[in-house]
Amino acid sequence: MEQGDVITYSLSDKKGRQVWLNKLRNPDFYIQAGTGAKNGHYEVLVRKDNTVQISAQETIISFSIGSLDIRRIYRINAQSASIACETYLKGQVEGIAGGNRPMPLTKKTLNLLMT
Repeated sequence: MEQGDVITYSLSDKKGRQVWLNKLRNPDFYIQAGTGAKNGHYEVLVRKDNTVQISAQETIISFSIGSLDIRRIYRINAQSASIACETYLKGQVEGIAGGNRPMPLTKKTLNLLMT
């Protein structure tokens, strides 16, 4: 774990008045790049209904590791009891710790990593 990594502290059910604390201290998203996270930014948006999308709250967390920009959008829709998370990566990792050469993130490599 590097300084600046995003770690979920808790999840809260405000209607049911229940809070679940995260017992693990592992980052939610981790890239072993040898450098810590920097340029962190946090933003909360409330999106209203329109003809295409339902109302939702979005929490946007963005940061950089080296020349790789990471943007994570956590979305809670008003009409469902679920949390969605989208992760966007832009740039590249100069060198991954352990001496492995960087792997370009393409649809093919993501499919290989997920199987």
